[in-house]
Amino acid sequence: VRTSHILLSYPLDKRALLTFFRSSAHANALKSLLQSERSNVLIVYGDHDEFTMNESYKNWTEELQSYVGTAGTLETRLVPGGTHFWRDYDAVELRQVVEAWVNKTRSDPVP
Repeated sequence: VRTSHILLSYPLDKRALLTFFRSSAHANALKSLLQSERSNVLIVYGDHDEFTMNESYKNWTEELQSYVGTAGTLETRLVPGGTHFWRDYDAVELRQVVEAWVNKTRSDPVP
């Protein structure tokens, strides 16, 4: 069974506080996941996130791409107008992004 992961509005700039300053353990776990040949990860964030700056997301996702294993996948989606809590109209955009990714994932062959 192929397991997929979605990181939604990952609180990158506040990660140290939220993990009681053990953010390196979380970063290493994500790196290990991405290096797996069976990884399938979607990262979704909005350009109006109240906790993480767009530049931080951009740099972080570029770094994560370098960890992806040969058969693994990592997709990132920036949702214009999306906030951290995905209320109102941006929730519709979020749903569309996730549904499209899930449908694509279902049709991809399992390595």
